Amino acid sequence: MDIDVIRNLLDKYIAETLTDAERRQLSQLLGTPDGKAVLEQIMDREFAQEIYLNQEDESRFQQIYANLLAARKGDPVKADGSQRIPAVQSNRRRRLSWRLPAAAAILMCLGVSLYYYFVSEPVIQVLPNVASATPENDAAPGRYAAKLTLSDGTEIALDSTASGPIDIADNAVVLKEGDQLQYSNESSNPAYEHLYHTLTTAKGEIYTLTLSDGSKVWLNSASSIRFPVAFGPSAREVTVTGEAYFEVAKDARRKFLVDAGGVVTEVLGTKFNVNAYADEAVTAVTLLEGSVRIFNEEHSVNLRPGEQASVPGEMAERRSAEPKVLNSIDAASVVAWKDGYFHFNEADLFTVMRQLMRWYNVEVVYTSAIPKRRFGGKMEKDLLLSQVLKILEKSGVNFTVEGNKLLVSP
Repeated sequence: MDIDVIRNLLDKYIAETLTDAERRQLSQLLGTPDGKAVLEQIMDREFAQEIYLNQEDESRFQQIYANLLAARKGDPVKADGSQRIPAVQSNRRRRLSWRLPAAAAILMCLGVSLYYYFVSEPVIQVLPNVASATPENDAAPGRYAAKLTLSDGTEIALDSTASGPIDIADNAVVLKEGDQLQYSNESSNPAYEHLYHTLTTAKGEIYTLTLSDGSKVWLNSASSIRFPVAFGPSAREVTVTGEAYFEVAKDARRKFLVDAGGVVTEVLGTKFNVNAYADEAVTAVTLLEGSVRIFNEEHSVNLRPGEQASVPGEMAERRSAEPKVLNSIDAASVVAWKDGYFHFNEADLFTVMRQLMRWYNVEVVYTSAIPKRRFGGKMEKDLLLSQVLKILEKSGVNFTVEGNKLLVSP
């Protein structure tokens, strides 16, 4: 395949001069192995140079990526029967020429979008090639699994439990449906208000839970939630460690309270994420929809959609530390974990490593001082650990897997 063919098509795309036939040709080429190989050759040549992205360029990149993806899937047909050519955001500077759509094309073919930031250095886009041979020492991605602990201490491994009713004490209605545990509102016996169950995920595990009031909970790796088999007539209260995403069923009569190590989130019905890992610097509550109140022993703040409250300090200190409210949070990156993605937003290397540690169940060991790096971007969580590390090594950090240990060095 002629490398100039794709180059010329990309030039026309960015200049908004593609014909319908050329648009279809570009779409077809992006979906072929030969087209992917040619694009990789182009990027090997052109992306060896540094690309300087600012916020405007990055926004434009995302639009081009979306447009190319739409082209792959087939564009809507206009009323006159012709196909619409995806528009490109206007940018008179044209500073990046065709390189951004070329990058988007490769990333789309690979199913991975990740770039890293050098602190105090220009932004550089990393284009990974994850198709290389898998090392002998590797780790598979996490899976849907969890342990359910009943009020009498009985433990049930849900990944080895067949779908259907779960036989538990007191005949409460608990169903396992695929990778989800569901408590029925038929469990209206008042005694159930005093029966507490705990759902726990280990490293490399994730699970979904529907509570008796219909509220849904996504539980991240190395996390737990303690909850009553059935909620009583007053407040609905649960306790969380680690990270969980909530879609709370509306109930004007009963507040919903999530206690994460003394940092309490109070809602009536809304969507929010709680990150309360002990090894993170803060407990963070991110609101996606509705309104919530965050409080501890000494402070209280209200959040609106798109805001995040973070309470700093060690776990014991978070009970009294003053929350800090951040506006215009990228909520998609915060909750990407429940949708099967890593999504980093200027995260430092240590934050990235903590996520990998939980998902791949490895111990991270830093062999020496690590250069400062900040990462941004998105990639699927079903990759092998070796594939993720190959991507991250583009930042100049070296990784070695030895058994269950991940050694990190410059």
